[in-house]
Amino acid sequence: SKLTHLLQESLGGNSKTVMVAAISPAGSNQPETLSTLRFAQTCKKIQTRVTKNEESTKSIVEQLKAEIERLKSEVQASKTDSDLVQQIEETEMLRKQFEEKVATLQSWEEQRATALADMGLTLQEVTDVVGVDPSTPQLIN
Repeated sequence: SKLTHLLQESLGGNSKTVMVAAISPAGSNQPETLSTLRFAQTCKKIQTRVTKNEESTKSIVEQLKAEIERLKSEVQASKTDSDLVQQIEETEMLRKQFEEKVATLQSWEEQRATALADMGLTLQEVTDVVGVDPSTPQLIN
C-alpha cells in the first residue's frame, strides 16, 4: 500500500519498530478497522536484516583530514608561478600609479599656494573669508 511504501525506511533497517493499531469495536468503523488490521498484518511480515555500522567517528575524521590535505595540495599545485608573478606585476603597477597621483596632487597644492602668494593671500586668509574648514577641498579661480 501507499502507507507501507512511505514508511518503508522506518519499518526496516537497524532498528526495532513497534506497530500500534488503533481499532474500534463499533460497527460503523468496521471498514476502517479491517483496513488497519490488514496494514498491521502487512507490517508484521516485513523482515529486517541487521547490519553492523562499521564506520566509527575516528575513521570518518581520518577520511575528512585526508580529503582536506588532498584539496590543499590541489590548490597549491593549481597556483603556478606565472599567476603569482602576474599578481605581483599588477600590484607594482597599481603602486606606481598611486605614487604618481600623490606626486601630482602635491604639485597642485604647491601651485595653489604659489598662486595665492602672488595675490598676496594665504590659504588661512581665504578660509577665514569664505568660512570653510581648512580640511575641506576648495576650488579657487
